[in-house]
Amino acid sequence: MGSLDNTGEDECILMMDYLQSSEEEKEALKELVYHHMNTRHTSEWEPMDGEFSECEERYNQLLDEAEMSRDMDAWEDAFACHQLFADNPWSTRDFDSLVNKRSEAKFWCEISNVGNSYHTAESDYGKVFLSKFLGIQSPQVGDLLYIGAAFQGFECARKTTLPWRAKYVSIVSNKE
Repeated sequence: MGSLDNTGEDECILMMDYLQSSEEEKEALKELVYHHMNTRHTSEWEPMDGEFSECEERYNQLLDEAEMSRDMDAWEDAFACHQLFADNPWSTRDFDSLVNKRSEAKFWCEISNVGNSYHTAESDYGKVFLSKFLGIQSPQVGDLLYIGAAFQGFECARKTTLPWRAKYVSIVSNKE
């Protein structure tokens, strides 16, 4: 199906790639296509040589545990957000409340990643996007921040990857 959109030039380039490839590359491509076609109707984890070795079995168990842990953490964060908004209904929200009418809240978070253009933090309500323009001086992983953040929506409804975006930082408590 992908080749239906190819132009004559694309076809020529693909043919040159094929003619100039080594036998090992052709065999690797054949095995990849074979593996892809045959694993469509199999289980999630497939033994490499027909039977799981002890190492493969342990590796797959660790992958399952990591996947379950991520899912459980995401569920706990979403539940905490639901509880936050349930405890602060729309009718009781005002400028001084924990959550205002624009679904902005004030809470503590801990920096979990320091990047060149932005940082991320972890809070009781999920991950927080921290713009570098917030003016945090020499941030370090583990620093605690008291922030005002806007809720971006629950996972199924938001367009961004993180549920919170920091609007301002009130207090910085350095790790040192």
